[in-house]
Amino acid sequence: MEFILCLCVGLAILGSGLCRRVVGDRILLRDIEALTFYENTFTRSLQGDHRPQLECFGMTCIRFQPKTVRCVNKGFDGDRVQWDCEATMTDEYEFGSLIVSCEGYEWTGDPYVVVGSCLLKYRLTFTPSHEVVTTTTHGTDDFSFFLFGVFVFILFCMLVFTNVILPLRREK
Repeated sequence: MEFILCLCVGLAILGSGLCRRVVGDRILLRDIEALTFYENTFTRSLQGDHRPQLECFGMTCIRFQPKTVRCVNKGFDGDRVQWDCEATMTDEYEFGSLIVSCEGYEWTGDPYVVVGSCLLKYRLTFTPSHEVVTTTTHGTDDFSFFLFGVFVFILFCMLVFTNVILPLRREK
């Protein structure tokens, strides 16, 4: 009797695990033609680890983050899918590094992924035309720093003159 009870409980537990994974919930990663990621939208997860679809890294994220990013599968190199991603951004920014990451269906690194589990980790960089403007600004900052240094040097000389040289002259 105990054996039958244990068998029933074991089958119920095993069955619930099997039922949660439906064939329609998985797709071969390299077969995905395109992915669209949205701001304030979370990934699907069989593990319960729902994460934002868009994750920006770097200081430029403070100033700007795209609301939608579309990535197109440009091919499989035998190891990884090559993605080309685009978003509506001002001409100030461009994508630096891009990493499309998806939850493996059975294990980490499984070529089959959970449908809706992909996210995009990215870094924004300034475009070359914006970097020139930034460099020009730094040139102005360098001149200001030079003027400040001259001011401090003159102040130092005045202090030395009034506290060291003048008292020596008065003693003579």
